[in-house]
Amino acid sequence: MRPAGRTHNLLLLLLQVTKERDLIGVQLVRRNDEVSLLYEKIKILQMTLNKGERQYKERLEDIRLLKLEIRNQRCKNSMLEKRNQAVDDLRLGWHTYLSALVAVLCSGGLAIRRLQVRISAGATSHRGLLSLSSLQGR
Repeated sequence: MRPAGRTHNLLLLLLQVTKERDLIGVQLVRRNDEVSLLYEKIKILQMTLNKGERQYKERLEDIRLLKLEIRNQRCKNSMLEKRNQAVDDLRLGWHTYLSALVAVLCSGGLAIRRLQVRISAGATSHRGLLSLSSLQGR
């Protein structure tokens, strides 16, 4: 081979290697761009996941607080039902007391002893007997 032909072949080979290098460089830049986009997507997904976990924990705390509130409201409801029952019992006692008082007033003075017996059997407090005694004195 002639030296000029060999130089020409080497130049052609150099051009071909340079083109391949440039092509591989372009591919490397594209791959780096893809990798950076993937990292950006991962970052966004991680932020979304963290936000979702935080909101999930907040909802769990809300549920815990609501369960406590339900428990408190049930306790209050139970207390109010007991109080309501006590009011009904008092109402029944007063109804008995008033019925006996009406019976005494309608029948005259001889029934006062029977009224005292009735009231003492149905009265829930000593105050009912005292008020009856004061009525009796009038």
